[in-house]
Amino acid sequence: LALKGAYEKKLWRGHIVRLEGADKIGPWRLAQPAGLQISSSGLSLDPLVITGGKTESLKATCRLSAKPLAGFVTLNWHNVNMERIGVWLNSETITGATRGAVRLDLGPQKRVTLSGKASLQGTFYFQEKPVGIREALLTLDATNRGTKADLSVVLAEGGTLRGDFSSSAPAELALPDEGQFNVQLQEFDPALLGVILPKEIRMEGKIAARASGRLMPGLRLTMTGSASAQQSSVRVLGQKSDISIAPRQASINWV
Repeated sequence: LALKGAYEKKLWRGHIVRLEGADKIGPWRLAQPAGLQISSSGLSLDPLVITGGKTESLKATCRLSAKPLAGFVTLNWHNVNMERIGVWLNSETITGATRGAVRLDLGPQKRVTLSGKASLQGTFYFQEKPVGIREALLTLDATNRGTKADLSVVLAEGGTLRGDFSSSAPAELALPDEGQFNVQLQEFDPALLGVILPKEIRMEGKIAARASGRLMPGLRLTMTGSASAQQSSVRVLGQKSDISIAPRQASINWV
């Protein structure tokens, strides 16, 4: 990191002239000098553009005042290698690329507006099994009128996940504590459930499920739904031997 500028009248004004690094994927570096202003009353960053690989890029801009906290922050990224994110997560289970854009606006009276879209294509490894993601798309729109989020995942082998969340509460710099949600799975690979299942449980096959419910303050939750599995198997890993269950068909409903 290298900066060039001067401090005058309680304001540092200058440029970030060098910012670079490398990981196991390869080097990344600052594409061009980025204007920077720092004072006790705020922060300003003109487009900071980071490039890596052949087509990777990340662009950040911000204008923030401290008292009261107001301004905006934008972040755009294009074809960022997912393995770079895996390095930060201390994980080697992600491959592929992601792109997207996010903008956060902070207004008077703690008004918050957050909008964004992110997509990825790649492969995740759950329980040592590769699961291809043909496309995953997340959109978010949060204002003083409420929050709306939509998620769509299409697996390489054809399974799908659709989900949405909505809340009428004004957006804040925190996750909503109330709202409604819906989730639907079709021909979905249960290996992806490995992130929430104990590591001793392995699932294979295809599942279908739907769920809807309401999130309430105090981390309370109400939910109804159903799930079914066909030509699936469950294996429980033991210290001395494994237990395998292969039902021809199974289903469950909850209210």
